[in-house]
Amino acid sequence: MEDFSSVQVTDGHQAGMAAPFAPHQIIYSRSDERGVILFGNATFQEISEYSWAELRGAPHKIIRHPDMPRGIFWIMWDRLTRGLPVVAYVKNRTRSGRYYWALAYVSPCPGGYLSIRIRPDDDLRATMEAEYSALLAREETQNLKPERSAEAFLARLKELGHIDYEAFMRTALTQELKARTSRLGRTDRIRANALDGILELSQQADDYVQRMAAGFRNIRAEPINMRILSNRMEDGGAAISSISQNYEVMAADMGQDLASLDTGDGETFGQIRSAVTEGHFALHAAEIAMEAALEMTTHREALAGHGVDIDAELALIHQFAALTQHRSVDSLKLIAGHAERLSETCRRLRRRINGLDVVKLMCRVESGRLENPDAALTGIIDRLAKFHLEIDRNLVKLGRCAGGMTRNVKSCR
Repeated sequence: MEDFSSVQVTDGHQAGMAAPFAPHQIIYSRSDERGVILFGNATFQEISEYSWAELRGAPHKIIRHPDMPRGIFWIMWDRLTRGLPVVAYVKNRTRSGRYYWALAYVSPCPGGYLSIRIRPDDDLRATMEAEYSALLAREETQNLKPERSAEAFLARLKELGHIDYEAFMRTALTQELKARTSRLGRTDRIRANALDGILELSQQADDYVQRMAAGFRNIRAEPINMRILSNRMEDGGAAISSISQNYEVMAADMGQDLASLDTGDGETFGQIRSAVTEGHFALHAAEIAMEAALEMTTHREALAGHGVDIDAELALIHQFAALTQHRSVDSLKLIAGHAERLSETCRRLRRRINGLDVVKLMCRVESGRLENPDAALTGIIDRLAKFHLEIDRNLVKLGRCAGGMTRNVKSCR
């Protein structure tokens, strides 16, 4: 396996200058399990400035820039050796000493690892450059080992608002692909936009559910107050007490139905958000893989002249793209299931709120029969009527959100 030491390259008169790396370009390479380069596309060879003879059989660290902290590579290798893909910002160095930044998506593949890199254009890249510089300084001044450096970087990511490295990877890939699409003037992002729509609808739905849950908590005391009032009544008190008990039981059942959606951390909404981010991640990985395949096809003749089995490489990339697309489909299935569950919960709650309306109406009727209607009881009934109206409105909005999520899932297929 590749170690964490740096590799010296020949510095020329262009050392320290940025190497040309256009937004539309895709860098692709494949290495064995030790990190030895087995294949690279024409863009990789062009930007690196190395000849094919120098690249093939060389360790991938031949392009490593000394500005890269060792802790970042520790994170990358830790994930890869566990069979997990990894996304990371990397600063590379060309043969003449020039540099270029890339967002690398690296994944295990049969016999080793494949790496697809794009030019980063999002502001997150500049943030990571500053973080890498600070981390490198700590490695040098504190003599941090790669693993300790990695721990420090992961802790810093949390301070920057990323829950873990998985979340950071998804954010980086999503934002960079959006920036790239915008820079290249592309608009064909139907699936990605649909997933964005699902995420927005999920956040709205979560808000509606939390509002309703707060409403049920706020009216919890009203049936109790009704029973207290009924004990003071000489006539009709027993009926009011019975009605309040029925109302309390029905309202508690509705509150439990809402609680089953697990607001806050959110079993439903949390899983929807996770599925959306996983779907985005898989779609983006498949997208750049297919671009790499197209680039390779375009330069087929040039690559074939170096004794490369282009068809085998293309088959490997297409296999990778298919696997990531399958993961996206799995995410969509999960979202569809939660959207249907949300719709069913909404329909059930709307039936139950109608039942509460009947109980509330019975209470108003009994109150009207009293010779001396209690103003406090009337106030309770009025508050319940207002509460019912708010619940019904939020249920309508919740149903629309669930329906919108279902439509967006269908548009992704």
